[in-house]
Amino acid sequence: MQKMTTQKMCLLAVLCAMQVVLSRIAAINVGDYLKISFGFIPIAVCGILAGPMWAALTAVASDVIGALLFPTGAFFPGYTVVAAAGGLIYGLFLYRKQESLIRCLLCTLAAAVVCNLIGNTLCMCLTGILPPPNNATFWPRMGTRALKNLVQFPVNGLILFGIWKGINRIPEKMRKF
Repeated sequence: MQKMTTQKMCLLAVLCAMQVVLSRIAAINVGDYLKISFGFIPIAVCGILAGPMWAALTAVASDVIGALLFPTGAFFPGYTVVAAAGGLIYGLFLYRKQESLIRCLLCTLAAAVVCNLIGNTLCMCLTGILPPPNNATFWPRMGTRALKNLVQFPVNGLILFGIWKGINRIPEKMRKF
C-alpha cells in the first residue's frame, strides 16, 4: 500500500463526500428494494487514481459516513463489506491500466453482478428487506433487480469510460500521489 500524503488524503476525502452525496442524496429509490444511483463514480475514480486498497477503504468510509448521516434503517456491516468489494473491483480493473471501453464494461458488469445482484441481495435478505429465495415473491423482485442491473451496467460503463478519458487528459504529474 502506498503511503498517505496530504494530497491523497484530500482527494480521498472529496471522493468520499461525493460518493455519500451521489448515493444517499441524489439517488432515486424505486420501492424498498431498488435504487438507481451514480455513487459508483467517485469510487471508480478512486480506483483509477489510487488503486484497489484505497478505493476499498474510501468505499468503506463513505458507506459508514453515509449510514451515520443519512440512516435508512439499522446499520448492517454486510453492506459495508459489499462496498469494499466494489472498491476492490474498480481498483483491480482500472488502476494503472490502459483506458478501454471493454475494460469499463467488464468492470461495471463485475460490480453489478458481485455487489448489486449477489452481495446487496444477500444483505437485503438477511435484513428482511427482501424475502428469502424460498418465498414466492423473491424471484419476481430478483428479476426486477436483475433487469435494472442489466440496463444500468452498460450505461455505467459508458459513463466510466468518458470519465477515465477525461482523467487521462490531466497531465501525469498532476495525477500522481
